[in-house]
Amino acid sequence: MSALSVCSSCPHASGCSRVSKCLYELAAEDYDKKYNSPRFMTPGQANNVIRKMRGGMTLKHLHQADESGLAIVSASKLRKHCATYPEYGAEVDRLAEINRRKADENKGSKRRNSTHCKHGHPLSGNNVGVHIVGKCRGRYCKTCQKRRGATGGIMRADVLLKVKDLLSRGVPITQIQSKALGSKYYAVPSAILATYRRANPEFNLFVLDSIKGSNCRGQQFRHQRIRSARAREEANDYYRIQALVPMHLPDYVRDDITQNVMTALLEGSLLRSDVRSRIGRFVADHQRMFPTKYAKFGNATLVSLDEVMFDTSSTTRGDTISEGLWS
Repeated sequence: MSALSVCSSCPHASGCSRVSKCLYELAAEDYDKKYNSPRFMTPGQANNVIRKMRGGMTLKHLHQADESGLAIVSASKLRKHCATYPEYGAEVDRLAEINRRKADENKGSKRRNSTHCKHGHPLSGNNVGVHIVGKCRGRYCKTCQKRRGATGGIMRADVLLKVKDLLSRGVPITQIQSKALGSKYYAVPSAILATYRRANPEFNLFVLDSIKGSNCRGQQFRHQRIRSARAREEANDYYRIQALVPMHLPDYVRDDITQNVMTALLEGSLLRSDVRSRIGRFVADHQRMFPTKYAKFGNATLVSLDEVMFDTSSTTRGDTISEGLWS
């Protein structure tokens, strides 16, 4: 084994004995000619990394270039150095985790602790609003928001052409200026469009002429939705009422009773709230109009005159009557 060169400033005094080479020798042997730099850190560079990290610097800033255009250490060099010297690597990992947590805690602290917006308006009371995007919450100044909404912005030439083309094709203006609707025709915010219309009367007349029939189309769509909702509600009412009719009755009887209740609802002679309490009366009225086999005429059970008397013939009960019932 060759004699080891031990440097008092080397951070790996014990690590060199395990590697069997001094860090200076290791860096000199593993040299990257392309970048004109050793693939291992020098003792001074290794000490500088630890000093910076103990001062709170994260790995992200270690690998970023400073004002001189050079980074303290590249990510690949640091990984290789830590793999060769595990004790040094463990210390780097420990400091990196501590600094990462501190950096996360300090994220957004400037905005979070601010008491006024950049225009000097207080971020408190009725002047502050909260917007939520996913899991993130943020404050905004309501005064600045009203000012932006009133003044709008500049309408670009290409956007103006797109707006004119969409209006000419009959696209509703709400889909052109409202991004919240998720329309594929969205082209410009409503504030910018309103500002441009106020400043350009000729363009405003073009917009008014293009949307003059939109109200009619909108009412047609709205009435169609109302009619569809009413039809769905009536269908739902039918099955709700049918569920109130006794289940032991035949299906055709239950349908007749349900239709009678629906007719009473449409005529206004029955309130929706009274259906449950009056369903028994509708059942009784139907049974009275169409008696079942349990109804009697005197002491005899009512029978049908159309009933076939014998299985081997088509003779009905009415065919056997020789004298008129009411003669």
